[in-house]
Amino acid sequence: VDRSFSNKRDTQKEIFNLLGISKRSLLYSSIFTQFSPSFVDAADSSRKEILYEFLGLDRYEGYCQLAKLQTEECEKKARDCSIEISYMNEEVDKVKEEIEGYKIKSERFEEDRSRELKELKNRLAGLSRIEAKEYDSKIEELKKKLSTFDKDEIEIRIDKVEDEIRITKDKIIETKLKMEDADERLKRVRNNICPILNRKCEILEEEWKDEVVKAEEMVSRLEKELVGLKGYEDKLTKLLVKLEAKIDEIEQVEDEIESIEEEKRRVEAKNEENVRLVKMIKNSIRKVKNSCNIYDELIEKKKKTVKKLKKDIAEKKTILEELQEQLQCYNFWVKGFGKQGIPNLEIERILGLIESRTNEYLSKMTGSTRVRIESQSVLKSGAAREKISYDIINGINRVPVNTLSGGEKQRVKVADVLAFSDILRKFNFLILDEVLDLSLDSKGALDVLQVLRKKAEDVGSIYVMSHKTELKGMFDNVIDVGTRHA
Repeated sequence: VDRSFSNKRDTQKEIFNLLGISKRSLLYSSIFTQFSPSFVDAADSSRKEILYEFLGLDRYEGYCQLAKLQTEECEKKARDCSIEISYMNEEVDKVKEEIEGYKIKSERFEEDRSRELKELKNRLAGLSRIEAKEYDSKIEELKKKLSTFDKDEIEIRIDKVEDEIRITKDKIIETKLKMEDADERLKRVRNNICPILNRKCEILEEEWKDEVVKAEEMVSRLEKELVGLKGYEDKLTKLLVKLEAKIDEIEQVEDEIESIEEEKRRVEAKNEENVRLVKMIKNSIRKVKNSCNIYDELIEKKKKTVKKLKKDIAEKKTILEELQEQLQCYNFWVKGFGKQGIPNLEIERILGLIESRTNEYLSKMTGSTRVRIESQSVLKSGAAREKISYDIINGINRVPVNTLSGGEKQRVKVADVLAFSDILRKFNFLILDEVLDLSLDSKGALDVLQVLRKKAEDVGSIYVMSHKTELKGMFDNVIDVGTRHA
């Protein structure tokens, strides 16, 4: 199957997918060139990331997230369960309070029943029938008195008198108006006032002497007429008062009759009501005697509720204990799958292997150089420092890698690649470009070559690119690569 792509990068990506390894891990463990990234040259803060990728420890992050999700779900269930237990405990207390309340109400019910029976019996004893005969005799007597009056005739006479009084009043008003006109005319003729010029005129004095006499007679006649009308009005008014007094007396008797009849009806209704009440009270007494104390039944129901709640609480506590055990387990795996857990233990183990294998190879290439690889250290704050240091031990001195000479550093990097190859054990080959050339003297190159020959027995094939033609005889197979000139 053709796995190549038109794009070089896509082709490389497909190759790494087929190999099941990242580019960086392949370069650290199976391919070495002067430009290849190296665990030795990596920054302290990057080495742990390199090992995560090299060892495939990223999967633990997924496990950790899954464990966290399970932890959160378990914590939520535990919280919900605790809330339910708390709620049910509150419910138990509430129901117990209700039971105590019902007990008090039950005692009050019995007290109230006794008191109610006593009150009903007292009411029954207090009910009696009232005789209504005496009211009939009073009504008969008043009706006889009422029969001596003719109310309709009196009312007709009152209407006539009232009409006559209105007519007389109108006549009085008319007479008064005539008197005012007569008085006015008398004043004018007495004072000789000219009706045209409206002032005194001596010429008219002699002519109006007869007019003065006529005016005085007119005024006198009208005064007498007015006095007569007022006397007649007073007579009519007195008659009206007498007639209205008789009507008042009649109505008073009628009201008294109506009042007594109303009282009679009330007494009769009261007697009927008493009969009804006697029947009702007797029924009430029977019901009260037969009434059931519902609070006793409620108390028993509430006791059953408390019993069931306690059973449910016990079951919930069992579930909560199981959840807490699961939570401990999930918390354990959150820490276990976290960076300070299995990945850290694995890195510690691998660092030990890398250090021991690297030093094993270095011991065959140089006499005194050793490496010291140390992982995280704990800071004063208690947090872990996510760094891996890579130092060189020369005798008793500990120095950084960048202080080595070119040849020393080359040997350390070769030993490091071989150590990674031993740990990975994924491929049956190694590709080393100019591993014998860069900063190595002849003895150094021979030392490295001896190590590679031994390594080839374990790996299978090691491909070495070199410009040192004098080393051709040290290899089983040699391929010369050169440039053809035209």
